Amino acid sequence: MDISAIEAFRGRFSTLNIESYYLVLLRAQARISGTAASIRIEGNQLKDYEVERVLSGISSSTYKEKDVLEARGYADALDYINEQYEVLELNETNIKKLHSMIVEKHETEYRIGVKPKQNIHSDEPDVMNVSAKEIPILTIELLDRTAALIKSRSHHPLLVIALFLAHFLTINPFEEGNGRLSRLLSSLLLQKTGYSFISYYSFESIIEESRKTYLYSLKRTQQSFSEEVDYSSWINYFIKTMLKVCTKLEAKIEKEVAKNTRKIELSPIENDIASTIKGRGIIYTSQLLEALPQYKAPTIKKALSELVKMDIIELLGKGRGSYYRMKS
Repeated sequence: MDISAIEAFRGRFSTLNIESYYLVLLRAQARISGTAASIRIEGNQLKDYEVERVLSGISSSTYKEKDVLEARGYADALDYINEQYEVLELNETNIKKLHSMIVEKHETEYRIGVKPKQNIHSDEPDVMNVSAKEIPILTIELLDRTAALIKSRSHHPLLVIALFLAHFLTINPFEEGNGRLSRLLSSLLLQKTGYSFISYYSFESIIEESRKTYLYSLKRTQQSFSEEVDYSSWINYFIKTMLKVCTKLEAKIEKEVAKNTRKIELSPIENDIASTIKGRGIIYTSQLLEALPQYKAPTIKKALSELVKMDIIELLGKGRGSYYRMKS
């Protein structure tokens, strides 16, 4: 039933007449919230608005360098997948390339030791991992088998992807970054199999919110590669996560459509401000004053306040670090 609902939404999404600027906005927001959630799962301390600042090129001495590098690496890898997913094959070369992007290394190799026990803020669940000597052959076998199943269309793609992730996180091929990499590979495989809507809503944030269930489902599943393993708990979690993405994304789109059908008469300055913010994505008051020199500062600040009240834009951050963006 859940898979049917996901497929129904996929069909509706492909026919929706959504303004292109709004799709750009949704993807930009998914990039920020997805990056923030995925790196926080492993202990990163950056909040969503702080990640947004980092990705806009604005950092702070209060941010840890490691946190900043993780945010930039994940976002870069996500951008790469969104741009190249149609030609990006699931193979050893490409997963190592993606891994090198998120761990800030030019080349990455498989782990050579036993994977240490993970803590609650870690990148990977606390499960049994295969021995280091088994990693190369098991990883290649998993990649080849998954690619073949997707190509043959002999099984539903969502089931294939769910099982791929369960096995990948049991292998845990690298010393670090396996959890982040698994989430990136989820995005890659989902888009390659026709679920392009995944790039417009952060499924990583749903995983972060349901982390205990995520870990529990994986731990029940990933004790070994035995034929007796029960995958039902993990598959159920994965499908329900996908269904939540559909539900939340559809609600955001319906809200946008309803907002566009309302007859809101904007003043010339309000129109100019909204257009400027649309064009830039995010903007600080000082930047807005430079972009619209024909208006005085008090007038712009008053118009900003009105646009926030009308639910057209939103104010994020605090103090001098606060900025505006279009409301999703």
